[in-house]
Amino acid sequence: MESVDPKALPSLPLNCRKAFPSVSAVYFALSKNNEILYIGRSINLRNRWSDHHQRSRLEEIGEVRIAWLEINNRTLLPKTEYALIERFQPPFNSVNNALREDQRNAREKTFTIRFSDKEWERLHKEAERQEVPASQLIRDWLKSLDKEVESVA
Repeated sequence: MESVDPKALPSLPLNCRKAFPSVSAVYFALSKNNEILYIGRSINLRNRWSDHHQRSRLEEIGEVRIAWLEINNRTLLPKTEYALIERFQPPFNSVNNALREDQRNAREKTFTIRFSDKEWERLHKEAERQEVPASQLIRDWLKSLDKEVESVA
């Protein structure tokens, strides 16, 4: 994490939050003197800052910018956030709170998908047609569900 320089990352003023990209990222609230005030994470940066619990506090400071480090692998978000909080120790963060949240989110979630024989056969035929493993089609389907849930949220 030592190679992350928040001042060199893309950023926008906090009052331009409607222009923030809809990306998953670890973000940094930077003062006008480039002091890191707060570090957080989000699967959708723009949505996160529409009603952020630190927003009014940061607006009172004035001239705060939000810089972001886009992270496409959502499973890395909590660990990256925690490592950066630990590294920079911003005044508005609590390392202990981030660690507890990281531990809660680290629990593995398992579920079962049941296919009828006909569905299983159709899945494998489609996998053969696309020349990919059936497991890849299932992963793609789960990703599309994740995007649907995110767009509803």
